[in-house]
Amino acid sequence: MKMSSMKSSPAHIEHAPRRTASYVLVAIVLFPLIPWLMAGSVLDRFSGLTTLKSVANLAALFGIAAWAASLVLASRIRLVERAVGGLENLYGVHRRVGVLVLVLATTHALFLTLHAGRSALDLYLPAAGWSIFTGVIALVLLITRLSGFRRRPAPMVAGRV
Repeated sequence: MKMSSMKSSPAHIEHAPRRTASYVLVAIVLFPLIPWLMAGSVLDRFSGLTTLKSVANLAALFGIAAWAASLVLASRIRLVERAVGGLENLYGVHRRVGVLVLVLATTHALFLTLHAGRSALDLYLPAAGWSIFTGVIALVLLITRLSGFRRRPAPMVAGRV
């Protein structure tokens, strides 16, 4: 089969928007790496125990970007829906991005805990401060919500606004 005939096949044309949407999604999630790299010396951030905190910070930045992308996917904007290949694919991408958010949030918490060393358990108490403790509550709610998620068929959508 010639390469030129393969490129013009309907299957190839159908998958091109999904592949492009995947690249855009990856770019959105990885975008926070640019300002993080410009903020200071990478070598200083990856020396000794600072490495644990740097990995935690990167996981947090990527997690926030993935969460924002998940919100856009959940809004079911028609342009985004067409870009990922329809509503069924949109639900699947949204679900996978949600799992990625959970993995990144858990990675963030794990590496901050490892960075804290002996005082690690203090991070999980209200005495750690409201900003840290609300993060703990958010992580527990995220894990609870996603662990209770069962794969169900997507509902049929009649008239959309």
